[in-house]
Amino acid sequence: MKILYVDTNLNHAVIPNIHNLPGLYSFVSEKKELSSLIVQSEYPGLFLLPSGSGEIATNVGANSLSREPIKSLIDYCRENFDMTIIDGQPLTLSPIMIEFARMVDMTALVCRYAYSRREVSKQAVDKLQKFGVTSIGVCLLHAYADPTHERAMRDVLAAEFPQAVVSISSDVLREYREYERSMTTLVDAAVK
Repeated sequence: MKILYVDTNLNHAVIPNIHNLPGLYSFVSEKKELSSLIVQSEYPGLFLLPSGSGEIATNVGANSLSREPIKSLIDYCRENFDMTIIDGQPLTLSPIMIEFARMVDMTALVCRYAYSRREVSKQAVDKLQKFGVTSIGVCLLHAYADPTHERAMRDVLAAEFPQAVVSISSDVLREYREYERSMTTLVDAAVK
């Protein structure tokens, strides 16, 4: 299985060992080929597309991502990878993430355990609903130990977006490792 992790967020720390590499923003601003920007990780089958760094990323900004490059990226991913994980800014803060959510098969709504307020979660759900995203996986850190917040998010989704297919990780795979839990949850949401 070939998996691509796409980092679209310039507002967090860079991924170790791949900082200062061109990435997604080089594709957008310099029209570089995606294949030349993708990095093989140390794990077999896992590839990374960094957001980019240095002057390229600083000067381009998130608003340069428009529908056309997003569609090209998603088409490339569908042709070359079995699964693509697009990690981006919060839906409530970035209209670009809504464009991604509209074009992909599944969306994982990530909230910070014991931090994300119900109002912020509801705002994200409203945006997903507005743009027709109907398959949602919820995976919160530490939900394997205490599923209270995931269940609350499921209740928000059930009340505000009853037609959505929702899977929560604490019901699907109550296990310590977030990667395994989130991937299994997304697959569960996709096949329901």
